[in-house]
Amino acid sequence: MTLSETILIAEPAFDFAILGEGEYACLELLVELEKTARDFSTIKGLVWKRGNHIVHNEIREPVPDLDTLPFPARDFLDTAQRDPVDGNIVESIRVVTSRGCIGTCTFCCVNLHNKTLKGKRWRGRSPMHVVDELEMLVREYGVRVFNFADSSFEDPGRRGKQRAREICEEIIRRGLPLSPRSTCAAKR
Repeated sequence: MTLSETILIAEPAFDFAILGEGEYACLELLVELEKTARDFSTIKGLVWKRGNHIVHNEIREPVPDLDTLPFPARDFLDTAQRDPVDGNIVESIRVVTSRGCIGTCTFCCVNLHNKTLKGKRWRGRSPMHVVDELEMLVREYGVRVFNFADSSFEDPGRRGKQRAREICEEIIRRGLPLSPRSTCAAKR
């Protein structure tokens, strides 16, 4: 029994859970909920209640190219706490630049997730796509501090470290006015 099944059985307020990456499954679920005649059986990654039974649909494959996903909605930043002097947002804003990890730590849920999805263990957004999002947040919302919320930002090995360097160099090249707490220091 999965945790999603346990939750759906124990909590009558929940009718659905999504296993794995949820962007497309959530969109498909919302589209299906708008219909009069609903068929949830085709939504990959969905766990749902059918009467007194819990149904596990086929697992959805991971998104192979993370650059194809849109940036998260950030409209909540319109009302975020701002510094009274320069008007910039004072909280750090979470940005996810990759998914997965190449480690095999037994205590980590990321490895369980990797085994369930059967995709590449680690996938990263391109440096340009990452910095495009940072620049949009700086220009549109005045964000200056970022929190990279990846399971493993610098994976996999040398290629991952090169990707991290390219992100830093692109931040510098574009002259993004970030806080020293989030600015990369690239060696020249």
